[in-house]
Order: sequence, then C-alpha cells, then structure tokens
Amino acid sequence: MKFVNSSKLLIVVLAFFLSLSLYAQKESDMDKLYWSDSERIAIEDFGIQSTDAKSGLSSAAFSLEYNVHGLSFMAKNFNKRVWHYMVRSASQITMDENVNTYIRYQQTLFDLEEVYVRKFRKALSENRKKFLLRNAFADELKEEIIGTDLIKRQTQYNNETNAAKNEEKQKQWETQIEKELNELKNYAYDK
Repeated sequence: MKFVNSSKLLIVVLAFFLSLSLYAQKESDMDKLYWSDSERIAIEDFGIQSTDAKSGLSSAAFSLEYNVHGLSFMAKNFNKRVWHYMVRSASQITMDENVNTYIRYQQTLFDLEEVYVRKFRKALSENRKKFLLRNAFADELKEEIIGTDLIKRQTQYNNETNAAKNEEKQKQWETQIEKELNELKNYAYDK
C-alpha cells in the first residue's frame, strides 16, 4: 500500500514540474516576437518605453537561434531549425514625436536581418553534407553571413538613411529588402 502512495506522489510531483516547465516555456515564448511578413513591430512590442531621450531613441534585441548537428544533413530543409525573433523585454523605445520613425527603423533592421537569416538557411541547405565532417560548420556559416555580411549591410543602411530619417533613401531600402525577401521566400521559416 505504501508503494502505491509513493508512486502516486511521484506522479504528482513529476506532473507539477512538467507543468512548471511548460508554463516557463510559454512565458519565454511570449517574450519573443518572431519575424513575420504579416505582423509588424508595434509600440507594445517594446518592453521598455521611456520618455527620456537620454536612454536612447530605440533599440531592439534581435536574436537568432538554430539547432543543427551532424545528422542534420538528412533534413529536407533547415527553415524550421533556425529561429529569428525580437526579445520584447530587452527592446526599448522613446515615446516622443518621432516614435513612428523609431518603429520604422527597427522594423527595417528586423527585415534586413531576416534577409540574412534566410541566406543562412539557404547556405545550411546547400552545404548539408559538410555537417558530416564537422559540427562547427554551422557556427562558421553563421559568423560569415550574420556576423560579417549583415553587419556591413546594417552599417550601410544606417549611413544612407540616417536611421530611417531620410525618407527617400528609407523607401529605397524598404523596396530593396522586400525584393530580397521575396527572392529568398523558399527559405522563410514557414516554408
């Protein structure tokens, strides 16, 4: 009889910890705004909202995660193995008369980063057999595509648009980014 009660207690304890784990995962996902071509960044997506310009006008914490290993060469594609999102709680915006420009600027950076995330997914797919030779290959690809190429492009964007304040250049960049996203549509997360 004691064994049955101990078993029930163990099941209850395991169920409790499992539910805590699932709750924590749900809370963690709620803090992430996954890139989407239909949902755009909004004021509510910035966990830190300030009226003090001394804190900075806007900054968004974009993140890239991936799960690739030696057996990944068997995957049909890598779209579902690479996640791209904004961390709401680590993103801040100043609530002043330029708030819409700040949001547009962060959205453009998010979109530009998505271009390079798709390039990363494409490179993973095209080089799948190299994972058999070494697991670090994905890290090397990420460093080249995200760590080098994207940074150069973001710098160019910032210089040309003055952080989205140059309307003409901003529109040109948005058009170019949209074109690139379309060219890489087969490497979107949902494909």
